Amino acid sequence: MSIVAESIITNGRGQFALDKIELGDPGPGEVLIEVRASGVCHTDFDSMSWNRTMVMGHEGAGVVLACGTGASHVASGDRVVLNWAIPCRKCFQCKQGAENICENKPRVPDDRFRYGTTNIGTSFQLGTMATHTIVPWQACVKIEIEIPFSSAAILGCGVMTGFGSAVNAAKVKKGASVAVLGTGGVGLSVIQGAVHRRARMIIAVDINPARLELAKLFGATHIVLADKDDHGLLQAAKRVKSLTERGADYAFECTAVPELGLAPSPWFVTEELPLR
Repeated sequence: MSIVAESIITNGRGQFALDKIELGDPGPGEVLIEVRASGVCHTDFDSMSWNRTMVMGHEGAGVVLACGTGASHVASGDRVVLNWAIPCRKCFQCKQGAENICENKPRVPDDRFRYGTTNIGTSFQLGTMATHTIVPWQACVKIEIEIPFSSAAILGCGVMTGFGSAVNAAKVKKGASVAVLGTGGVGLSVIQGAVHRRARMIIAVDINPARLELAKLFGATHIVLADKDDHGLLQAAKRVKSLTERGADYAFECTAVPELGLAPSPWFVTEELPLR
């Protein structure tokens, strides 16, 4: 069996185009997916400069069409979210619970994807900007609730990055104060994670009033409208300190502005509750 997939392909030199590729059968441990929705992340923009021809996209959700041998946790017809941080679940790090630094990340060989007369790879072993793709079985998370594919697609990247930072990495304590710099998709997910951890005060900081209004809907208890000319957001930091007296217990930088992630930070109390 082979499937012709409409795919967004980058040449790795700053350009992309819609074109066709041919997919073979899923091999052992692989799953053929009909992609129903794909997210768009800034990393996708970056990937166009990686000097590698590939199918773009690493946020996606869809329906299982076929499974190779050994891919038994999902079956044809299952709705799934695709996760780009794919663990093998067998190496030393995975067994220690450190799946984010898996030593043997599963991958699908490029020869599963035929682009003209050559093989082609996929972004982060997913390639979700396509009508169909083949992924390692470990990348598939079965959807067992009612959720639109368009919403499910971003769970595998932006949402898990923000929510996981608050819940799994920082382990925000009940009753703590949290500052969130930047309230785009990742920042809003941090806010949701802080709500889940029952933070007492969640302060959203952004230069966009509309985003701050959205942050309140997601659970922010306070908002700070920053000035885009406030270098290093130092004035915004002072406003956060005025709300918290000594600074936030936890601060999350979700703007992708490097200087805001550098230590020492004016955003949180370093002597007692360091950012983890």
